Amino acid sequence: MHATTVGDRVFVTGGFDGAEHLEKVEVYRPDGSGGLVVENMPLPKLSVAPRSLHSSVVVDGKLYLIGGEMYTYSGTEFQPIVYLDLEKRVWEQVRLGSGEAEKMTRRAGAASVDMGDGKVLLFGGWSHAGEENKPRVDAGIINVRDGKWTDVEIKGSGISGRAGVAATRVADGMIYAFGGWDGGFNFHKDMFEINLDA
Repeated sequence: MHATTVGDRVFVTGGFDGAEHLEKVEVYRPDGSGGLVVENMPLPKLSVAPRSLHSSVVVDGKLYLIGGEMYTYSGTEFQPIVYLDLEKRVWEQVRLGSGEAEKMTRRAGAASVDMGDGKVLLFGGWSHAGEENKPRVDAGIINVRDGKWTDVEIKGSGISGRAGVAATRVADGMIYAFGGWDGGFNFHKDMFEINLDA
């Protein structure tokens, strides 16, 4: 599952309960005393693409779910990008531009960060691709408005592949990523900056 703040509400989407991938969307709001209560806001289920290990971000007033996976009898399926129009309360799938699906690496456990102008940075995650089948250290930007993908080269030392990583963008535009899992027995406890202007 993944939680995203939208105004003073927290939207919790998807997840895995040990038996099945969840379609539900729950909304919580502050109760005035430091706690949260369930908001009575009827929303459509995530029936377009149930998933876990996804990330979510709000862009242009729409709640986007990016990546994630769903286990099936034929193996792991990586899920498409979908969004919930918070006014119309309907789910839609992002249409990728011609040839963009081949460039974009579908992944689970990645971090997503709103970069403005419809662009979302994806970092890390797991794609079950490649010979070693390890968490990724690469990044890319998906423009959710036009469906275009751009690879981002990560430079610097000490950055290792990780899934389950969290990231956020602060007021000065700098992105901070922290934590995650190395695919083995280690959980990362480091934090580092991602500067796209460098």
